Amino acid sequence: MKNPRVPAPVVLFVIAMMSAVLLNGCGSANKEAPASALAGVAAIGFTQCYNCHADAKNPASFPAIFGDSAAGASTPLVTGVAGTVQTSGPDFRTAMRGWVNGPHGNYESGTPDAKTDNAPANTGVPAYADFTDNTCQSCHDPLGDGKTIADFAFSTGVFLIGLENRPVIGCESCHGGGANHWGLGPLPFASPDAGRCGQCHTERFPTDGNHIAAHPEGSGIFEAYGASKHARSVNSSVREVSGSTTDVVAPCARCHTDEGARRYLLISAGTMTYGELVAALDGKPTIRNASAVQCRTCHDGHNQLIILGQKVLDAGILPPVWSDEFATCTSCHQLLTVTPDGTYPSVYTLQDKAYHNPYDMTQTTVNPFSGWDGAIVDTHYDDPSTGNIEGYIVDFTSSHDPTPGNANSGTCRDCHNTHNADTTINKQWARSAHGGEILDIKEQASNVYTAAVTTVEGIAWVVNDFKSTASNRQPCHRCHTSTGFRNFANSPTTYNAANDSYVATGNQKEMLYCWGCHTDTVGDLRSPGGFFPPAYVGGTVDVTSGSATVTGTGTNWNTDNTPVGSLFQVAGDTATYIVQAVNLVTSITITPAYGGTSLSGANYRVTPYIVPTGRAIAGGLAGSFVCVSCHPGRETGEFIKSYPVAINGKNFGTFNSHYLAAGGILYRTIGYEYAGPTYSNPLNFTHDTIGVSVAGTGTNGPCVGCHMQNTQSHLFLPTQRDPNTNLITSIPSGAVCAVCHGTSMTAARLNMLETQYDAALAALQGSLNVKGTCWTSGYPYFKIYDTINNICTATNFTAWPDNGTLGAAFNMNMLERMPMAFVHNSTYTRRLIFDSIDFLDDGLQNGSVAATINGLAPVYITSQEAADALTFLNNGVRP
Repeated sequence: MKNPRVPAPVVLFVIAMMSAVLLNGCGSANKEAPASALAGVAAIGFTQCYNCHADAKNPASFPAIFGDSAAGASTPLVTGVAGTVQTSGPDFRTAMRGWVNGPHGNYESGTPDAKTDNAPANTGVPAYADFTDNTCQSCHDPLGDGKTIADFAFSTGVFLIGLENRPVIGCESCHGGGANHWGLGPLPFASPDAGRCGQCHTERFPTDGNHIAAHPEGSGIFEAYGASKHARSVNSSVREVSGSTTDVVAPCARCHTDEGARRYLLISAGTMTYGELVAALDGKPTIRNASAVQCRTCHDGHNQLIILGQKVLDAGILPPVWSDEFATCTSCHQLLTVTPDGTYPSVYTLQDKAYHNPYDMTQTTVNPFSGWDGAIVDTHYDDPSTGNIEGYIVDFTSSHDPTPGNANSGTCRDCHNTHNADTTINKQWARSAHGGEILDIKEQASNVYTAAVTTVEGIAWVVNDFKSTASNRQPCHRCHTSTGFRNFANSPTTYNAANDSYVATGNQKEMLYCWGCHTDTVGDLRSPGGFFPPAYVGGTVDVTSGSATVTGTGTNWNTDNTPVGSLFQVAGDTATYIVQAVNLVTSITITPAYGGTSLSGANYRVTPYIVPTGRAIAGGLAGSFVCVSCHPGRETGEFIKSYPVAINGKNFGTFNSHYLAAGGILYRTIGYEYAGPTYSNPLNFTHDTIGVSVAGTGTNGPCVGCHMQNTQSHLFLPTQRDPNTNLITSIPSGAVCAVCHGTSMTAARLNMLETQYDAALAALQGSLNVKGTCWTSGYPYFKIYDTINNICTATNFTAWPDNGTLGAAFNMNMLERMPMAFVHNSTYTRRLIFDSIDFLDDGLQNGSVAATINGLAPVYITSQEAADALTFLNNGVRP
């Protein structure tokens, strides 16, 4: 009698980059079946293959095909009805060899993302019961091999392959029919190429149901590969044998051919210098009829979860702390070298003499016939001993194993689609401010190794060690490091910067890497799911209804991380409170007294980003929530109004709005607004609905709609400027502007408006000068202005006479730090400038701006600036 089924929970086993065959459910009725797997030769069934190719029966030259024994282990990986499973130990990953433990064998465990259970009674993912129509089988079990598993097990007593029928990709699905083989004859596809993988790993990958959710990178793998440089790796630039276009000599074949990459891997694992590699491979056999780098180059044919680099790790050639993914990619795209003793942590230094490096760190020629395009040592290594950024921080320990939430699950895949090998977007990012403009810096440098992002080019990343756990730096993690932003975006309501853990060491600093915003290599975004104001501190607190004292259970409070005047809110509460005082490090005083439910260990936030009543950054922003998370500003004008102690005597640094507050301007959440005038948007204002409800502008909100709707999307620039004059020369995102503006929004018009905007800020600066203060670009921004000699001094201004004057300074600083703020919300920008000048001249909102501006010329501004400022400010009539 057949043994009863042993239930096994469904789980995802395989990573997206490798498999579209283990899917949590099917639904592909509109998908055509793949080409015949048999290639015109009759099938014999994969159990017949097992009878000859069980690992113990294989010739010594064969790999462990089925995975019934652990390489290096003394016992089988799985034996008997109950199953004996190796779950740990130094050779565990090595033990996970062979078809039965891989995605084509569909031997699923009972724990999400685990590979340690593989019980013989598993029905796999998907199970036959998950099929929604007959097209599922065309890829999940094209030959019906899985339907013979149970019969085979109980008729032979061999339980390795399993006890329960489950969909599998059998041997003949890839190798073709075996009727002519039987150990002697040919197989149609003895070494299956990319075309065989392309039977299923194509754009036919279903995007409905759970397929794409489970494997977001699963669609179009074969097409992506076909368009990649990997598919063209055998080309005229490779040192082919004279007179042949298909034969490649060993030193080039090592990376430019599939056969050479595998044959010579253990001779050159990627850490050799140019000279060492040539010496090791010169005289080795030429690869005849070479094939391009392809699926089988990097993936083990029987267990696709085992990749190329694992073989050199198994052989002990590379440090065991290196991940299989890092070892795979850098076997050709060299980055690090190993010190002679091969011990950790002194196992890595920059490989500046790699095969395709034009010169080394001393600028001595390495390969005069090469360039930096295929090399990565120019941008992928940051020197931990310096405070500048010489390159990206690469985690050489990170593997291709799937990690829920994409907490940096891959060394290379976190930023690269390894199947299409297209770096177009990567290069755009590297020229952008998010990438510190590092690629431009490298290309213009005389020595790419020492060229670096400094405080001149990359103030957002370099000016401080933003990953520091110091209390005054924890608020910076969220936006000034990729790790901080990733952790915030993954869990915004419980994010606590104190828990951020960084790969970076020493003085290294993270920029906003691809994996900060994206969860995979096909562009899926992290999503905070809403707007969460920049928080200075996080943790847990004890609150008591009716008490004004809040005790911290996960926080050491101080005035750096909990500024008085900030808003305090317990997670889940709608009520907010204002921090009145910080009491040592364990408690704060709030006003009014806490009126919610008494709680212990409640999540909370403290933020100086206090939004005016009735305002919000919301409205279906989708991907733009990523942008506004870091571009709302850090403090608001409302913070000044709530400040509970004297402002006189404070330098302006306490009230710094921070920089590039585009979101705060667009949604009117940031400015210091004066009592009386309205700050409502005019009825025809639609910028906040771009990418939301305006047809033709996308679906990811206004930030993405305006900044990324062009072929240079990852420069994040909707306009292009002349590098010499700084004038706008074109509007790459002009098609989005044209939806509402037609042809009226031109580069010339934007240049004119920018001139007028700058003049209006100059008039605001002049009005502040009259009050005895002046704005400068250096912290804390406002200095004493010598009204007798009309010069800005080096002494900090602290004598704020009233909130209105401080509010005008706040608006000035915020707008000076947001170039072209008027593009985001023209009316709001004009009103903030107008009202600030109107208050400064006589303390009243009485429309006296025209006379004031004209009176500033020619001492504080020029006559032309006065004319331009008035034009921008509606000729002295409040906009």
